[in-house]
Amino acid sequence: MRDKPLFVTSLIFLCLFVLFIITIFTPLRAFFAPFVTAGAVVYLFYPLVKFFEKLKIKPMIATILVYAVIIAAIALIIWVAVPKITTAIGEIAHILLAYFKNPTIQKYATELFSGGGKVYKTVVGAAKNTFNVFVGCVAAFYMLSDADNIKKAFKELVPQKLKGAFKLLLDDIKLCFDSFFKGQVLIAAILFVIDALFLYSVRIPYALGLAFIAAVLDIIPYAGAFLAMGIIVVVTLISKPGMIIVVIAGLLIIQQIENNIITPKISSGTLSLHPSVTVLALYAGSFGGFWGILLAIPLSCVLKKICQRLIQSIV
Repeated sequence: MRDKPLFVTSLIFLCLFVLFIITIFTPLRAFFAPFVTAGAVVYLFYPLVKFFEKLKIKPMIATILVYAVIIAAIALIIWVAVPKITTAIGEIAHILLAYFKNPTIQKYATELFSGGGKVYKTVVGAAKNTFNVFVGCVAAFYMLSDADNIKKAFKELVPQKLKGAFKLLLDDIKLCFDSFFKGQVLIAAILFVIDALFLYSVRIPYALGLAFIAAVLDIIPYAGAFLAMGIIVVVTLISKPGMIIVVIAGLLIIQQIENNIITPKISSGTLSLHPSVTVLALYAGSFGGFWGILLAIPLSCVLKKICQRLIQSIV
Protein backbone atom coordinates (compact mmCIF):
# COMPACT_ATOMS: atom_id res chain seq x y z
CA MET A 1 0.00 0.00 0.00
CA ARG A 2 1.49 3.31 -1.12
CA ASP A 3 -0.02 5.67 1.49
CA LYS A 4 -1.76 4.04 4.45
CA PRO A 5 -2.91 7.30 6.19
CA LEU A 6 -4.50 8.52 2.94
CA PHE A 7 -6.13 5.10 2.42
CA VAL A 8 -7.65 5.07 5.92
CA THR A 9 -8.79 8.68 5.64
CA SER A 10 -10.33 8.08 2.22
CA LEU A 11 -12.29 5.12 3.60
CA ILE A 12 -13.53 7.25 6.51
CA PHE A 13 -14.67 10.01 4.16
CA LEU A 14 -16.29 7.45 1.85
CA CYS A 15 -18.27 6.01 4.78
CA LEU A 16 -19.33 9.51 5.86
CA PHE A 17 -20.36 10.25 2.27
CA VAL A 18 -22.52 7.11 2.11
CA LEU A 19 -24.15 7.96 5.44
CA PHE A 20 -24.93 11.46 4.20
CA ILE A 21 -26.44 10.10 0.99
CA ILE A 22 -28.59 7.68 3.00
CA THR A 23 -29.76 10.62 5.09
CA ILE A 24 -30.64 12.71 2.02
CA PHE A 25 -32.57 9.91 0.28
CA THR A 26 -34.56 8.64 3.27
CA PRO A 27 -37.10 10.19 5.67
CA LEU A 28 -34.15 10.94 7.94
CA ARG A 29 -33.53 14.07 5.85
CA ALA A 30 -36.40 15.80 7.67
CA PHE A 31 -34.53 15.29 10.96
CA PHE A 32 -31.14 16.34 9.63
CA ALA A 33 -32.42 19.31 7.57
CA PRO A 34 -31.51 21.89 10.27
CA PHE A 35 -27.97 20.47 10.44
CA VAL A 36 -27.55 20.77 6.69
CA THR A 37 -28.96 24.31 6.80
CA ALA A 38 -26.54 25.23 9.58
CA GLY A 39 -23.63 23.84 7.57
CA ALA A 40 -24.72 25.79 4.48
CA VAL A 41 -25.02 29.07 6.43
CA VAL A 42 -21.62 28.57 8.05
CA TYR A 43 -20.02 27.77 4.69
CA LEU A 44 -21.51 30.83 2.98
CA PHE A 45 -20.93 33.43 5.68
CA TYR A 46 -17.79 32.24 7.48
CA PRO A 47 -15.53 34.31 5.16
CA LEU A 48 -17.56 37.43 5.99
CA VAL A 49 -17.22 36.75 9.72
CA LYS A 50 -13.45 36.34 9.29
CA PHE A 51 -13.37 39.64 7.39
CA PHE A 52 -14.90 41.44 10.38
CA GLU A 53 -12.51 39.63 12.73
CA LYS A 54 -9.57 41.02 10.74
CA LEU A 55 -10.90 44.46 11.68
CA LYS A 56 -10.26 43.53 15.34
CA ILE A 57 -13.94 42.73 15.99
CA LYS A 58 -14.70 39.88 18.37
CA PRO A 59 -16.20 36.73 16.79
CA MET A 60 -19.56 37.09 18.56
CA ILE A 61 -19.92 40.74 17.51
CA ALA A 62 -18.75 39.87 13.98
CA THR A 63 -21.43 37.16 13.73
CA ILE A 64 -24.09 39.57 14.99
CA LEU A 65 -22.99 42.10 12.36
CA VAL A 66 -23.23 39.47 9.61
CA TYR A 67 -26.73 38.44 10.68
CA ALA A 68 -27.73 42.10 10.98
CA VAL A 69 -26.57 42.76 7.41
CA ILE A 70 -28.51 39.72 6.11
CA ILE A 71 -31.70 40.66 8.00
CA ALA A 72 -31.42 44.29 6.84
CA ALA A 73 -31.02 43.18 3.21
CA ILE A 74 -34.07 40.90 3.44
CA ALA A 75 -36.10 43.64 5.14
CA LEU A 76 -35.14 46.14 2.43
CA ILE A 77 -36.21 43.75 -0.31
CA ILE A 78 -39.53 43.12 1.43
CA TRP A 79 -40.08 46.83 2.02
CA VAL A 80 -39.49 47.63 -1.65
CA ALA A 81 -41.20 44.60 -3.17
CA VAL A 82 -44.23 43.95 -0.93
CA PRO A 83 -46.30 47.02 -1.94
CA LYS A 84 -45.88 46.19 -5.64
CA ILE A 85 -46.65 42.53 -5.04
CA THR A 86 -49.76 43.43 -3.04
CA THR A 87 -51.00 45.68 -5.84
CA ALA A 88 -50.35 42.96 -8.41
CA ILE A 89 -52.19 40.36 -6.33
CA GLY A 90 -55.16 42.70 -6.02
CA GLU A 91 -55.32 43.16 -9.78
CA ILE A 92 -54.95 39.43 -10.40
CA ALA A 93 -57.70 38.64 -7.87
CA HIS A 94 -60.00 41.09 -9.62
CA ILE A 95 -59.31 39.45 -12.99
CA LEU A 96 -59.71 35.87 -11.72
CA LEU A 97 -62.74 36.48 -9.49
CA ALA A 98 -65.16 35.94 -12.37
CA TYR A 99 -63.60 32.60 -13.21
CA PHE A 100 -64.13 31.23 -9.72
CA LYS A 101 -67.87 31.77 -10.05
CA ASN A 102 -67.90 28.85 -12.46
CA PRO A 103 -69.27 25.78 -10.54
CA THR A 104 -66.67 23.43 -12.07
CA ILE A 105 -63.75 25.65 -11.07
CA GLN A 106 -65.25 26.12 -7.61
CA LYS A 107 -65.29 22.35 -7.23
CA TYR A 108 -61.60 22.01 -8.11
CA ALA A 109 -60.69 24.99 -5.94
CA THR A 110 -62.46 23.41 -2.95
CA GLU A 111 -60.60 20.13 -3.47
CA LEU A 112 -57.33 21.97 -3.91
CA PHE A 113 -57.59 23.94 -0.69
CA SER A 114 -59.15 21.17 1.40
CA GLY A 115 -57.32 19.38 4.20
CA GLY A 116 -55.90 16.79 1.81
CA GLY A 117 -55.39 19.20 -1.06
CA LYS A 118 -52.07 19.99 -2.65
CA VAL A 119 -52.08 23.61 -1.53
CA TYR A 120 -52.72 22.61 2.07
CA LYS A 121 -49.86 20.09 1.96
CA THR A 122 -47.62 22.68 0.35
CA VAL A 123 -48.37 25.23 3.07
CA VAL A 124 -47.71 22.67 5.83
CA GLY A 125 -44.48 21.61 4.13
CA ALA A 126 -43.40 25.23 3.78
CA ALA A 127 -44.07 25.82 7.49
CA LYS A 128 -41.93 22.81 8.42
CA ASN A 129 -39.13 23.95 6.10
CA THR A 130 -39.28 27.45 7.56
CA PHE A 131 -38.92 26.04 11.07
CA ASN A 132 -35.97 23.88 9.95
CA VAL A 133 -34.29 26.92 8.40
CA PHE A 134 -34.85 28.92 11.60
CA VAL A 135 -33.32 26.19 13.77
CA GLY A 136 -30.42 25.82 11.34
CA CYS A 137 -29.75 29.58 11.35
CA VAL A 138 -29.75 29.67 15.16
CA ALA A 139 -27.30 26.75 15.29
CA ALA A 140 -25.15 28.40 12.61
CA PHE A 141 -25.02 31.61 14.69
CA TYR A 142 -23.34 29.81 17.59
CA MET A 143 -21.09 27.85 15.22
CA LEU A 144 -19.91 31.03 13.49
CA SER A 145 -19.34 32.88 16.76
CA ASP A 146 -17.15 30.04 18.07
CA ALA A 147 -15.73 28.72 14.79
CA ASP A 148 -12.07 28.80 15.86
CA ASN A 149 -12.68 26.67 18.97
CA ILE A 150 -14.82 24.23 16.98
CA LYS A 151 -12.07 23.84 14.38
CA LYS A 152 -9.52 23.32 17.14
CA ALA A 153 -11.68 20.66 18.82
CA PHE A 154 -12.19 18.90 15.49
CA LYS A 155 -8.43 18.85 14.82
CA GLU A 156 -7.81 17.31 18.23
CA LEU A 157 -10.15 14.42 17.35
CA VAL A 158 -8.05 13.50 14.33
CA PRO A 159 -5.04 11.25 15.04
CA GLN A 160 -1.70 12.90 14.35
CA LYS A 161 -0.84 10.40 11.59
CA LEU A 162 -4.02 11.24 9.69
CA LYS A 163 -3.96 15.05 10.01
CA GLY A 164 -2.22 15.59 6.67
CA ALA A 165 -4.58 13.27 4.79
CA PHE A 166 -7.63 14.81 6.49
CA LYS A 167 -6.54 18.31 5.45
CA LEU A 168 -5.94 17.10 1.89
CA LEU A 169 -9.44 15.65 1.56
CA LEU A 170 -11.09 18.60 3.30
CA ASP A 171 -9.35 20.91 0.83
CA ASP A 172 -10.66 18.73 -2.03
CA ILE A 173 -14.22 18.99 -0.70
CA LYS A 174 -13.95 22.74 -0.21
CA LEU A 175 -12.69 23.10 -3.78
CA CYS A 176 -15.72 21.15 -5.06
CA PHE A 177 -18.20 23.41 -3.29
CA ASP A 178 -16.28 26.60 -4.15
CA SER A 179 -16.24 25.63 -7.82
CA PHE A 180 -19.93 24.73 -7.72
CA PHE A 181 -21.03 28.08 -6.30
CA LYS A 182 -18.80 30.00 -8.70
CA GLY A 183 -20.46 28.06 -11.52
CA GLN A 184 -23.91 28.90 -10.14
CA VAL A 185 -23.07 32.59 -10.14
CA LEU A 186 -21.92 32.33 -13.77
CA ILE A 187 -25.10 30.44 -14.74
CA ALA A 188 -27.23 33.08 -13.02
CA ALA A 189 -25.40 35.85 -14.89
CA ILE A 190 -25.94 34.14 -18.26
CA LEU A 191 -29.60 33.49 -17.44
CA PHE A 192 -30.06 37.15 -16.48
CA VAL A 193 -28.76 38.30 -19.87
CA ILE A 194 -30.88 35.80 -21.84
CA ASP A 195 -34.09 36.54 -19.90
CA ALA A 196 -33.53 40.29 -20.08
CA LEU A 197 -33.00 40.22 -23.86
CA PHE A 198 -36.05 38.01 -24.40
CA LEU A 199 -38.41 40.00 -22.16
CA TYR A 200 -37.20 43.29 -23.60
CA SER A 201 -37.67 41.98 -27.16
CA VAL A 202 -41.35 41.18 -26.48
CA ARG A 203 -41.82 44.51 -24.66
CA ILE A 204 -42.69 43.11 -21.21
CA PRO A 205 -42.51 45.83 -18.50
CA TYR A 206 -39.74 45.64 -15.89
CA ALA A 207 -37.69 43.31 -18.10
CA LEU A 208 -34.44 43.89 -16.19
CA GLY A 209 -36.09 43.48 -12.78
CA LEU A 210 -37.88 40.29 -13.80
CA ALA A 211 -34.68 38.89 -15.31
CA PHE A 212 -32.82 39.63 -12.08
CA ILE A 213 -35.52 37.89 -9.99
CA ALA A 214 -35.37 34.87 -12.32
CA ALA A 215 -31.57 34.70 -12.01
CA VAL A 216 -31.69 34.83 -8.20
CA LEU A 217 -34.51 32.28 -7.90
CA ASP A 218 -32.67 29.96 -10.29
CA ILE A 219 -30.38 29.08 -7.37
CA ILE A 220 -33.29 26.95 -6.12
CA PRO A 221 -33.18 23.90 -8.42
CA TYR A 222 -36.29 23.31 -10.55
CA ALA A 223 -38.71 25.01 -8.13
CA GLY A 224 -36.91 28.35 -8.50
CA ALA A 225 -37.27 28.32 -12.28
CA PHE A 226 -41.02 27.60 -12.09
CA LEU A 227 -41.51 30.25 -9.39
CA ALA A 228 -39.72 32.83 -11.54
CA MET A 229 -41.80 31.76 -14.53
CA GLY A 230 -44.96 32.23 -12.47
CA ILE A 231 -43.96 35.78 -11.53
CA ILE A 232 -43.19 36.69 -15.14
CA VAL A 233 -46.44 35.13 -16.36
CA VAL A 234 -48.43 37.13 -13.79
CA VAL A 235 -46.81 40.39 -14.88
CA THR A 236 -47.51 39.49 -18.52
CA LEU A 237 -51.17 38.70 -17.78
CA ILE A 238 -51.60 42.10 -16.14
CA SER A 239 -49.62 44.21 -18.61
CA LYS A 240 -49.75 42.35 -21.96
CA PRO A 241 -52.17 39.41 -21.87
CA GLY A 242 -51.98 39.08 -25.65
CA MET A 243 -48.31 38.01 -25.37
CA ILE A 244 -48.86 35.30 -22.76
CA ILE A 245 -48.42 32.34 -25.17
CA VAL A 246 -45.24 33.83 -26.62
CA VAL A 247 -43.82 34.52 -23.16
CA ILE A 248 -44.60 31.04 -21.81
CA ALA A 249 -43.15 29.36 -24.90
CA GLY A 250 -40.03 31.51 -24.73
CA LEU A 251 -39.49 30.83 -21.01
CA LEU A 252 -39.90 27.08 -21.51
CA ILE A 253 -37.33 27.11 -24.32
CA ILE A 254 -34.89 29.13 -22.17
CA GLN A 255 -35.39 26.71 -19.29
CA GLN A 256 -34.63 23.72 -21.51
CA ILE A 257 -31.51 25.42 -22.86
CA GLU A 258 -30.37 26.15 -19.31
CA ASN A 259 -31.10 22.67 -17.91
CA ASN A 260 -29.68 20.68 -20.83
CA ILE A 261 -26.88 22.88 -22.19
CA ILE A 262 -25.76 25.79 -19.98
CA THR A 263 -25.84 24.12 -16.54
CA PRO A 264 -24.21 20.80 -17.57
CA LYS A 265 -21.55 22.58 -19.64
CA ILE A 266 -20.54 25.11 -16.95
CA SER A 267 -20.77 22.58 -14.13
CA SER A 268 -18.59 20.16 -16.05
CA GLY A 269 -16.03 22.90 -16.61
CA THR A 270 -15.83 24.25 -13.06
CA LEU A 271 -16.04 20.83 -11.38
CA SER A 272 -14.24 18.73 -14.02
CA LEU A 273 -17.32 16.55 -14.45
CA HIS A 274 -18.63 15.23 -17.74
CA PRO A 275 -21.93 16.89 -18.77
CA SER A 276 -23.65 13.50 -18.79
CA VAL A 277 -22.60 12.99 -15.15
CA THR A 278 -24.11 16.32 -14.09
CA VAL A 279 -27.40 15.52 -15.87
CA LEU A 280 -27.60 12.07 -14.23
CA ALA A 281 -26.61 13.56 -10.86
CA LEU A 282 -29.44 16.09 -11.06
CA TYR A 283 -31.89 13.34 -11.98
CA ALA A 284 -30.76 11.17 -9.08
CA GLY A 285 -30.78 14.16 -6.73
CA SER A 286 -34.43 14.85 -7.56
CA PHE A 287 -35.33 11.77 -5.47
CA GLY A 288 -33.72 13.41 -2.43
CA GLY A 289 -35.91 16.49 -2.29
CA PHE A 290 -34.61 20.06 -2.18
CA TRP A 291 -31.22 19.28 -0.67
CA GLY A 292 -30.76 16.30 -2.96
CA ILE A 293 -31.19 18.48 -6.05
CA LEU A 294 -29.15 21.38 -4.66
CA LEU A 295 -26.19 19.22 -3.61
CA ALA A 296 -26.30 16.62 -6.41
CA ILE A 297 -23.56 18.17 -8.54
CA PRO A 298 -21.05 19.14 -5.79
CA LEU A 299 -21.56 15.76 -4.10
CA SER A 300 -20.73 14.04 -7.39
CA CYS A 301 -17.50 16.01 -7.44
CA VAL A 302 -16.80 15.06 -3.80
CA LEU A 303 -17.33 11.36 -4.57
CA LYS A 304 -14.97 11.64 -7.52
CA LYS A 305 -12.27 13.28 -5.35
CA ILE A 306 -12.61 10.67 -2.60
CA CYS A 307 -12.32 7.82 -5.10
CA GLN A 308 -9.30 9.46 -6.72
CA ARG A 309 -7.54 9.78 -3.34
CA LEU A 310 -8.45 6.19 -2.46
CA ILE A 311 -6.94 4.90 -5.70
CA GLN A 312 -3.93 7.19 -5.25
CA SER A 313 -3.28 5.67 -1.81
CA ILE A 314 -3.24 2.15 -3.24
CA VAL A 315 -1.45 2.48 -6.60
